[in-house]
Amino acid sequence: MTNFEDLSKGDQIKAEIYSRGNFINGRYKAAQITDLDDLSRFNSKNTFLLEKLNALADIADKIITEAEAEGKDTNDPSILRELGKKINEKGRLKGIWGWFIKK
Repeated sequence: MTNFEDLSKGDQIKAEIYSRGNFINGRYKAAQITDLDDLSRFNSKNTFLLEKLNALADIADKIITEAEAEGKDTNDPSILRELGKKINEKGRLKGIWGWFIKK
C-alpha cells in the first residue's frame, strides 16, 4: 500500500478531493459542478488545474453547508442543481476557471 506522503502532489490533491464527504455521497456530481465529478480525466502532473479544482471543492463545500444550515435538503437533486449553478458561477467569478472553462 502506498503512503499518502509518497504520492505526487497532483495525486495528493486528487485523493483529498475524492475523500470529501460531498464527493463520496455524490453531491458534486448531482450538482453538476464543473469537472468535480470525474478527476480521472486530469493528469496528476497538472497540479495547477488540480489546485483550482480543490479551491472549487472548497467553495462547493461551503455553499452546500450553508444550504443545509438554512434547512435545505441537499439530498434533493433539484436543490443540488440550483446550488451547482451558484457554485459554478462563484468559481468563474473568483477566476478559478479562467481558460479552463469548456465552452
